[in-house]
Amino acid sequence: IGVTGVQTCALPIWSGVSHQERQAYALRALELFEELRSTDTNNVEYELFHAKTLIQLASNETENRKKEQDYLKQAKRELQQLKDRYPDNPEYEYALGIFYFTQTTGTRSETLESMQTANEIGKKLYEAYPLNIRYRQLYATTSYRLARHYHEVGDNRNAREIGRAHV
Repeated sequence: IGVTGVQTCALPIWSGVSHQERQAYALRALELFEELRSTDTNNVEYELFHAKTLIQLASNETENRKKEQDYLKQAKRELQQLKDRYPDNPEYEYALGIFYFTQTTGTRSETLESMQTANEIGKKLYEAYPLNIRYRQLYATTSYRLARHYHEVGDNRNAREIGRAHV
């Protein structure tokens, strides 16, 4: 089974498929990626998809907060390792930025810290690759959410500074 077949097992939402079935598909995809990683240790895409599948499992984990956090910690560790091992490949840094962008389940300060990290990654990638629409989107979206957060808590100075960065 190739990457596409395993990805199909980890599709995020299927109409008419229960939460339990989605979780079972994601667990099966995780098993398959672990098997693929052990048989082809030079294919970093398997590692990337493994980390993304862990994130998928975490997002589906509604009953066990510890399990959700364990999946997220492992995914973050794997994405950081990919970024560190392949610093010249911006896709791994982008995946890490998306990871931080989606971390909104912690406290308000943890969410803010994750959003700031995602924004820094987005800005760095956008400045290095200004024509890449995904990097630009990450930077613009995180900037917007950060500015909105600052405005909501009455920190208008930071909200304006972020707004000025995109003028």
